[in-house]
Parts: sequence; structure tokens; C-alpha cells
Amino acid sequence: DSQDPFARFPAQGAQTVKSFSNNCSIAAIMAERVLVNAGGEQIASINDIKSIGEIRQRAAEAMSATVAEVQLSSKEGDLLDDSYDVNTLSDSPLTAIVVPSQKLVLNTFYGTDYSYESETWTFPEGLIAGKQVLYEQESELSKSDKGYQKGTGIVVEVAESVAKVNITKGERSLTKGRKVVEVASHLTLPFGERKICYGSKCWRVMEGRLPGSSD
Repeated sequence: DSQDPFARFPAQGAQTVKSFSNNCSIAAIMAERVLVNAGGEQIASINDIKSIGEIRQRAAEAMSATVAEVQLSSKEGDLLDDSYDVNTLSDSPLTAIVVPSQKLVLNTFYGTDYSYESETWTFPEGLIAGKQVLYEQESELSKSDKGYQKGTGIVVEVAESVAKVNITKGERSLTKGRKVVEVASHLTLPFGERKICYGSKCWRVMEGRLPGSSD
């Protein structure tokens, strides 16, 4: 028999369907994840977001800020960095706050008993697209041979864990003992765009904090 199960009780059947529909709508509203500002005002929905980095991007757009300036806080007041698993978030709203950009200095170092190489990238106004970047490298090839180079450019793009910079000028020098034997108006690395994977563990933060970091 293919008759409608509610056919004998049309009023009750319609009411049951309506009630079920209302309950589904309420559940959907309750499950919606939202982003609020420090004042508690909703600024965006984050139901479709798959990472903390994406949430910070959406917050930056809503608050007219840069991604580097945005920090996220849970209902409990914990700061969430980009490594946090969004699948573990509750349905409670996340709070987005804007923290003014600050100077950032990154360094990587490699050394042996006979030589070393130190590379430093400095972002005086923070890791923000359009801002200045400074490059320095020191190396010791032997006990008497030391190299030094420095360059400058701008930050082209900042993405999750990676920044793209454009080095436009620089110089290098080589010293043997106490005597400078070579000075050149270029670097060993080519001028132009270069990627810095700041999310890599090989980089140490000497000053400031990384975008998306809760430190």
C-alpha cells in the first residue's frame, strides 16, 4: 500500500512535518560557527572554513586589517595559532582582535667546526605586503676568510607559512684576516623575487612574532 501515512490524519501529519522542519532549522542555526569582534558583534560566518589561517584571512577582510595583525581567541580566552585544528573547535563564537604590526626578525644558522653561515631577514614594519625587508648574511669559510652581504627590498605577498619578497639592491664583501679583499654591488643570491618559508622549523624568531602565532 503506497498511501501517504499522514493521509488519515492530515492535520496531525502537516503539524508533524512543520515541527520537524522547524527543529532542523533551529539545529542549523545553533551549529553555525561565527566570528565576532572584541565588542561581541558578528562580523563573519566561518562554517565553510578549513583552517585557522583562512579564518584570520576572513577576519582581516571584515576588519580592514592585514592578516599579520589578526589574532583569534576562543571563548575560553585561548589564543589560536595557525597549527590549531579547526575540527576541534566548538560551536562557540571565535573572537578576532587586531594587534598592531611589529618588527619581525628571522634567523637561520648552520655551522660546523670549520665554518658557519648565518642568514637574517628583518621586517622593520612587520611581515606585511608592501613593507620593507632587509637581508643580511654572514659566513666564515675558513678561520681567515669571512663573507658578509646585505640587501633590501619589499614584501610582495604574505600567505600561510610563506612570504614572497623582492630584493632590489645589495652588496657583498669578502675579508681575509683583517683585510677586505673584495667588495661588489650585488649579492650571491640573484636580485628579484624569493620565497621565505617562515613556517619552517629552521627559522628562529629573534624579535617579534610570526603571523598566526599565539606566542
